Amino acid sequence: MRVRISTPLNPTEDPEKVKRAVKNIFPDADLDIAGAELIGSAKSLEKFKEILAEQRIRDTARDFLSGKIQGNSLKFSISKQAAYMGKISFGGVRPALGEIEVEIEDENPDRVVEWLTER
Repeated sequence: MRVRISTPLNPTEDPEKVKRAVKNIFPDADLDIAGAELIGSAKSLEKFKEILAEQRIRDTARDFLSGKIQGNSLKFSISKQAAYMGKISFGGVRPALGEIEVEIEDENPDRVVEWLTER
């Protein structure tokens, strides 16, 4: 499994706060700044799974994530503001500060969704 993360760095944002937002959801993420973008990768989805359970949004997450599978990839976005607070709010509507784009590559992305959202 491979997890890629990217998000725009707006001129008014503190890059360290954006890094913190990402690390609240993906604590092991290796992050770099490339121009006006924060990019990186993570090895684990454990914290992501834990937050889905804490927020009691596993069923909603399963429906949402299942619709985001494209071949061997699962592509979705989450709110930067929510992530900064340690919460997950799936993207779709362009929030003021932008979104954190997540791409998970796996030979069986359906299995990843089931694991993330299992009870």
